[in-house]
Amino acid sequence: QKVVGEVRGRTSAVLGADVSSGAALRCSIMEALRLTAHTIGGIRKVVAPDGFEMTQADGKRLHVPHGQYIVLCHTVPNRDAATWAEPMAFAPGRFSGPRAFDEYEFTTFSQGLHRCPGRNYALRLMELMLAEMLRRFDFVAPKPLPGMSYERATLAQRAGPCCLD
Repeated sequence: QKVVGEVRGRTSAVLGADVSSGAALRCSIMEALRLTAHTIGGIRKVVAPDGFEMTQADGKRLHVPHGQYIVLCHTVPNRDAATWAEPMAFAPGRFSGPRAFDEYEFTTFSQGLHRCPGRNYALRLMELMLAEMLRRFDFVAPKPLPGMSYERATLAQRAGPCCLD
C-alpha cells in the first residue's frame, strides 16, 4: 500500500526523476528480485587441465574434472542467513538503509565479468512499468498466495506456450 500511495500521490507523469525518488517502489523491486531470482545463475566450464578441488559446506571435498560445468545458483546467496536477516521474509526496507549489498551477496544480475550489462536498464524499466501499472490499475492479490514455481526457471525456450493464470 505504501508503494501504491507513493506512486499515485504524484501529480506529474511517472517518468524521469520522479521514479528515482520512489524509494518504496525501487526497494520493493529489489527485494522481489532477491527472493525470486529465477535464473540458474552463472555457468562456468572447468578449463584447468587437472580440474579442481572444491569443499562443500559440510566439509566434504569434491573433484570437478576438466571439461565439466559448474552452475552457480542465484537463490542460495540471495537467501543466505549470514548476509540477510530473516532471509525468507519480504522486507523491502533492507534496501533503503546505508548498507549496500555487493554483487556476491545480491546475485540476481550475476557477478564479475559476466554480470548483466543491462541490469540498470532492467531495473529502470521495471520501475517505470510497475509505477505506471500501479497508477492506472487496482490489484488484488489471490488468496492464498500461490507458492513459488521453478518449472520455467530459465529464459530458455520450452515446447508450448508459457501460460499465465
